[in-house]
Amino acid sequence: MALVPQPLPWTVSPGREIGDGAGNIVQYTIANLGAICLAVNAHDRLISVLGEIESWLRLAPAHPLTKEQMIELVASATGRIGFGALAAKIEDAQGPSPEMDRALSVEMQIPEAAYTLSIDAALTLVPPGYAFGFSTKEQINAATGQPVIYTAVELKSGDKVAMAASLSLPLAICAAALKAKEI
Repeated sequence: MALVPQPLPWTVSPGREIGDGAGNIVQYTIANLGAICLAVNAHDRLISVLGEIESWLRLAPAHPLTKEQMIELVASATGRIGFGALAAKIEDAQGPSPEMDRALSVEMQIPEAAYTLSIDAALTLVPPGYAFGFSTKEQINAATGQPVIYTAVELKSGDKVAMAASLSLPLAICAAALKAKEI
């Protein structure tokens, strides 16, 4: 079994335990090791952001933060950017992307998978109770003058409707699912 390198001060002991410099110990299995590593990284980001907030509070009268800057700081601690912002990035994507898949897993707090590549994986993102429909449409790319086929997805639940369009069905499903979560 290959061990995943841990950021210091975390160390791995032979008894399937991870411990930090403060004496905290967590037992792990192969199934939960990834979640524990995510928690460690989130803890490190949170400590960093709290340090930034503390230094800002000391200088507050001279350097006020805007609401947007505060939201950005807090989002950097969690690694999240918001469902709507991520949906827009996915709609603009030129194809499947492991980076987008990682961003989806962080934003939605779910295991990483090939959501932007696989229709089946993308459909797991659709919130329960939503009906799924899609269509395709050909448009002329303004830059190249070449025809491009876009896939539009519509998710409906009662009076709630989330729509997205992208170059592939999985990308459109991912974007629509994020928009549905925002409604």
